[in-house]
Amino acid sequence: MNSILKLINILILLITLCSSILAQKAQQVSMKIPKTSLVGIAPTGNQTITIYPKFENNIHLSITSNWWINYSAIKGSNNSPYQLISAAISEGNVPEGYKLILEATTDAGQGGGEMGISVGQVNMTKAFQPIITTIGSSYTGNSTNHGHQLFIKIQRDLSIEEADPIEEVDPITIIFKIEANEL
Repeated sequence: MNSILKLINILILLITLCSSILAQKAQQVSMKIPKTSLVGIAPTGNQTITIYPKFENNIHLSITSNWWINYSAIKGSNNSPYQLISAAISEGNVPEGYKLILEATTDAGQGGGEMGISVGQVNMTKAFQPIITTIGSSYTGNSTNHGHQLFIKIQRDLSIEEADPIEEVDPITIIFKIEANEL
């Protein structure tokens, strides 16, 4: 009789355990991942380009930098707006009669997801302007050779009749931000 009671107890325990497992499998799990965005420049630290041009007319100076813009973005829901990266001059001034042009290349292809699209050359001012748009949920990876390489060019502004040769330039700081693409 004891062995029958033990067998019944074991069966009850197994049925309870199986019911519990089946109940857990039937439950739905839902997660909501918040919209998240990070942007950075590689290599890290202060990056300085020193320019000593003395040029006139339409001559311009192109600078190939080893700066790369990296980002990670989670778009959120399917109907969330895409994101964009914009840039602005936060300190310093471009010399009178010249333009500071910033360009982000196409993504280097080292990350994954829905990568952003470069808008091409942007004439930098103190107002934020998009440089990369249509960023979906994606990551570029981080460091040099990941993300979008940045190029800088200083050129004469042809809308101004005369421009003095550049003798000395105060430091110019460019800042970047990532935000919802409300354009």
